[in-house]
Amino acid sequence: METEAHRIAGLHRHCGAQGEDPEDFSLDIERDVSLISGFNGAGKTALQNVIIWCLTGKALRSQHMPDDVHEPMEVYRTAGDGEDETRGHESGFALPPIVPIPSFGELEALGERPRIDTWAQLTFHAEGSDDICVVRRALRVSERGRISMSETGLEDLGLPEVAIEAGTLMPGIAAHMRLDEKTTFAQAVAQLTGLKPLEDLGRRSARVVKRLRADERKTLETTQVRLGSLSANGRRSMMRGPHSRTLAIRRA
Repeated sequence: METEAHRIAGLHRHCGAQGEDPEDFSLDIERDVSLISGFNGAGKTALQNVIIWCLTGKALRSQHMPDDVHEPMEVYRTAGDGEDETRGHESGFALPPIVPIPSFGELEALGERPRIDTWAQLTFHAEGSDDICVVRRALRVSERGRISMSETGLEDLGLPEVAIEAGTLMPGIAAHMRLDEKTTFAQAVAQLTGLKPLEDLGRRSARVVKRLRADERKTLETTQVRLGSLSANGRRSMMRGPHSRTLAIRRA
């Protein structure tokens, strides 16, 4: 599989010092399993997100569920002391999180108009044949400034959507997902990962616990009634006892 990307946050700067486009990223993965290592900030997660975004339109987010990263966010320039220079002015701009945020110098080189032309492309080679499948996802901006996303080639891959999501988004979803959620994806993941029996066991265990607590409550109520009855009988016996002995003494 060949992975290519253009202007991706975490892999690229927004542009060069003179406003030139960054060099496209390209990596050809030939083995079935590849190990990629590097220091923090080297781009490991960004590379992973290139593949995930190309296939799903989402990306992994730290401490959050995978999310859409093509929806624009508002970006404002701030002063060095933290005061906002541009909030409320027209110099702010909208930028999708998948696009690298430009620096002050890059913005000036671009005439204060950041470029939104990010794309990712995956080329799959069929084993034992010359057949290839190209999946591409790209951002573009209309003449009116509206940001949109397009995707091509995904249907040609021939994989069900749930299989693609389970294989790409699972690491980010697993930490936040409840197996008892009533969603098709949650049920599919439980089935694919072999956790379905545990889900069924969890449901049965919950019912057993509920039943045991109900039985415990009934037993406790019955015990309290019996103890109350014994206490009442004991009080009546104590009240009768002295009178009987007193009468016996008088008759003697």
